[in-house]
Amino acid sequence: MDYKEKRQSYYRENKEWILMRQKEYYLKNKQKVLNYQHTYYEKNRDKLLVKGKELRATPEYKKRQKIAHENYRRRNRYKIKSRSIFTYALKKGEIKSQPCEICGSVKNIHGHHKDYTKPLEVNWLCRIHHYNIRSNMVYMR
Repeated sequence: MDYKEKRQSYYRENKEWILMRQKEYYLKNKQKVLNYQHTYYEKNRDKLLVKGKELRATPEYKKRQKIAHENYRRRNRYKIKSRSIFTYALKKGEIKSQPCEICGSVKNIHGHHKDYTKPLEVNWLCRIHHYNIRSNMVYMR
């Protein structure tokens, strides 16, 4: 058994423990990890973009994406319906977009649903604050 096979075998046998340790490290050193990821991406951006493009072109990837998309649509029908109602009302002029509730920006405004059972009740956020809220980095007051 060569080194690579030993490493793979060890990982399979200890997967839960390894993942738990990785999560603990990430939570303790979140900013350090994010800075490293950002630096790595900036250094290797071109290579990563080419590799990603090649991956997305493979039939296996397309098949997995199709299955994942179908599963998402099946699990989140209420979200899709709510977004559809919201988009239709916006296009018909029944509701008007507002400035970002956090910074007041009027560019790239998104309607953020806190509750998908109320499709026309949204918080108006710029793209950056919407991303932050969805990433649990900032919370609405």
